Amino acid sequence: MNICLPANVSGQFKVDDVVLIHDNRCPRNMWTMGKIIETHPGRD
Repeated sequence: MNICLPANVSGQFKVDDVVLIHDNRCPRNMWTMGKIIETHPGRD
């Protein structure tokens, strides 16, 4: 099995990033994919 890791992991979300929406009721392969369309910068 080949696993491809992301080239750069910064911990910061950016517009147009693709993310997985965690759902405890579903197995990981059934999680919904989402796309960041707007961010609200803050202290945290």
